[in-house]
Amino acid sequence: MTVEEFVEKYGRSISEKLADFLFADVGDSDDIALIKDFLAADDSEKRLKYGDLLCTDTKHSGIFLDGNQYIIASDGKTVHIIDTVAEEFGGSPAELFITVAEMCFLLDHKNEFIPYVTGR
Repeated sequence: MTVEEFVEKYGRSISEKLADFLFADVGDSDDIALIKDFLAADDSEKRLKYGDLLCTDTKHSGIFLDGNQYIIASDGKTVHIIDTVAEEFGGSPAELFITVAEMCFLLDHKNEFIPYVTGR
C-alpha cells in the first residue's frame, strides 16, 4: 500500500482526521513503538503494561490508550480511534476504524502521510 492508495481508499475526510491524530498524538519513534506494542497486546497485557496510560472514563467500552486529543483501542485486528474533542463538541467524524496493519502503515509513514494529506 502507498500513502496515495490509503487516501484513495478512505477519502479525504477520514485521511485528514488520521493525519490530525498522527500530528496531535504521535510524537517520536518512542511513541510509535509504544502504540504498535499496545495494539498488538492482549487485554491483560494492556492493563498490566499500560495501566497508567489507559483512558479512565467510563463512557467507552474497551481498553483505550489515552492521548492528547485521541484515545485508541484494538481488538487485535481492528483499531478504534476516538477524537475526544470532536466527540464532546460534535465534530465529525469522531470515531474511526481501520485495520491494525493499516495503522502500522500510517505510523511507519507518518512523515510522508501528514504532508501528503495536509499540504504541510
